[in-house]
Order: sequence, then structure tokens, then C-alpha cells
Amino acid sequence: MRAKTRWLIGLGTTVVLVAGGGLALGDYVYREGTSVPCAINDDDMANSPAEFFTSGPGEGPFEGEGWDKWVGY
Repeated sequence: MRAKTRWLIGLGTTVVLVAGGGLALGDYVYREGTSVPCAINDDDMANSPAEFFTSGPGEGPFEGEGWDKWVGY
């Protein structure tokens, strides 16, 4: 009887620790993966809903013609 009780207590403790660790890990991944800085970059100060300015050739978030086609648009 005591061995069965110890086994159940050990199993319950393990389940609680694994579930708690999973929740803590999930919370960490969610908070870090969805964090957005609230600051406005200097190069974004000229942008507004009425006008939007893009960075110059080769200064965009990715290289090549994919970005360069939007320069001056």
C-alpha cells in the first residue's frame, strides 16, 4: 500500500512539474516572440498616414531589386 501511494505521489509531482515547466516555457516564448519595441526610429520620423518615405537603394530591410523597386515610390 505504501509503495503504491509513494508511486502516485511521485507521478503527481512529476506531472505538475512538467506541466508547470511547459507553461513557463510557453509563456517565455510568447512574450519574447511577440514583443514589439515602442520606440520610433529616426528614419521613420518623416512617415505619416499621408506620406510614406522609403530608405534609399541598398538601405532597406533586404538587398536587391526587391527593395530597390520601392525607393522613391
